[in-house]
Amino acid sequence: MKKLKELLSQDVMQGSSVIAGENGLDRLVESVETLDTPDMTKFVSKHSLLLTTGFSFKDNPSGLYQLIEQLDKSTCTGIGIKLNRFIHEIPEDVIDLANDLNFPIISIPNTITLTEIGHHLLQFLWENKMDDLFSAYKVQKKFTNMMLKGATLQSLVDQLGYLTNSPVILYNPIISPLICSKAFRGSDMSEVKQQITSHLQETIVYNDLKEKYVTTEFITTDNKPCNITVFPVKTSHPYPHMLALLGFDSEETSYTVIEQASNVISSTLVKNEAVKENERVVKNNFFSSLVDGNYQSTDEVIHRGKHYGLKADEKYACLVCKLDEDRNTNIFQQEQKFNNLSHFIYDLFVNTFSKYEIEHIIFMKNEYFVIILQFPKEFNETLKRSISEIINKFQIRMFKDFETSISFGISNFVNEIIELPVIYREAIDALVTGTALNQKQVIKFYRTKELKELLRTIPGENLRDFYKETLRSLAFPTTNEEKDLVNTLSVYLDHNCEITETSKILFVHRNTVKYRIAKCKKILQYNIHDPDNSLRLRTALLVRNFFTD
Repeated sequence: MKKLKELLSQDVMQGSSVIAGENGLDRLVESVETLDTPDMTKFVSKHSLLLTTGFSFKDNPSGLYQLIEQLDKSTCTGIGIKLNRFIHEIPEDVIDLANDLNFPIISIPNTITLTEIGHHLLQFLWENKMDDLFSAYKVQKKFTNMMLKGATLQSLVDQLGYLTNSPVILYNPIISPLICSKAFRGSDMSEVKQQITSHLQETIVYNDLKEKYVTTEFITTDNKPCNITVFPVKTSHPYPHMLALLGFDSEETSYTVIEQASNVISSTLVKNEAVKENERVVKNNFFSSLVDGNYQSTDEVIHRGKHYGLKADEKYACLVCKLDEDRNTNIFQQEQKFNNLSHFIYDLFVNTFSKYEIEHIIFMKNEYFVIILQFPKEFNETLKRSISEIINKFQIRMFKDFETSISFGISNFVNEIIELPVIYREAIDALVTGTALNQKQVIKFYRTKELKELLRTIPGENLRDFYKETLRSLAFPTTNEEKDLVNTLSVYLDHNCEITETSKILFVHRNTVKYRIAKCKKILQYNIHDPDNSLRLRTALLVRNFFTD
């Protein structure tokens, strides 16, 4: 592609003049099209220069206003109009609009036909395209030879930096730098590299990278403007890696050259990803075997786990997370979304916890991401808050970039590596509890269940039968006397069957307590002081409010 101002410098365009949008002459031109139909905007391609006589607007020059708006939205480069044939002058409001949009309007002389202008300009573009293709072929050949000889990603990125005379950074899909060219490896460039990374994380929209490239500008801390051109590097995953070139000049190196280089870099990335994917499968199989109880001894877990980063004699905690369910999508759409995002989420986890210098090992089991955290110290409240803050930032990033909510369950900590299956189940339980009411973006720490909570897990019908059988006619008291008997029995058992203590709490005489307990024994028809019977009674009385008001 060439800039519009380069086309205007051609001999065939001598005598033309820019009426409006002069600040847009750096727009790129890929093709030249000649149209005079009223619906010409339907047929104009991106980055094209439109040539027209304006015949469709001879009776309504003000209609050019809407035409310019539509052409600008369709990323048309500009429009060339023959004046004094059908349109004698451009309305002022159209000129003002074009200036505001930086959309060039060019007056074409009547001494030459539009066909001849289009022919000469297309010939100029095609000759330039042939030069670009030849250069791209040489680059593609050079990079392919490097790859076949086993060149590393570092070598390929260095070579690209040399060819373009631009500092280059290769980013992974989460916009975390993987490799940078030689120009960025100097100590004086480390701060600029960080500024570029932060800027791209804030501004890059993944859908924009469906185009060939994205150009963005930011101001460095020393108030210097900086242009960054970002090229997508597509791999087997839905979200691309990115090549960011600082101060890239398309006049020196064509975009086609960069595309060919990125294709070879893409092939190398795919090969590396295949190796990593196989390693992850083996790693996940180890974890599945661990939580399924296939390893019986601590030594065996340590021996197998050290290959993946597990250490002995640490404090361990487990984080489990999954994508929140969306009621507006079916199970197949949810599964596709999980597959699309899984590698992105995995890399984002690695980047997040590494940045905070927290030792971690990441596994995947079914639809869950599992992160084992290792600490040399206690898993205290301060550490819990820190982890909550890290996770919250993670959730915000996921929702900002993909409108996807994700929830977490977090276990207690343990001191023994053999107890990893226990904290995995705790984290799962916390996640299920936290999302039980269809809540989203949950962060739930595991809490040991109270006895009442455990009893609620028993099927209601079975628990009700146990309750009725244990308390018999006292299960559902109807008279005040029966209610007093149940209350007295409950306090009596809670205070180790001490009559004096019970009478003090109930504010009744000791003989009243004796009378009520004796009556309870008669109704229940078993010894309430027997350990087994006492336990049954205490349990039944504990769940009394499950069945009574």
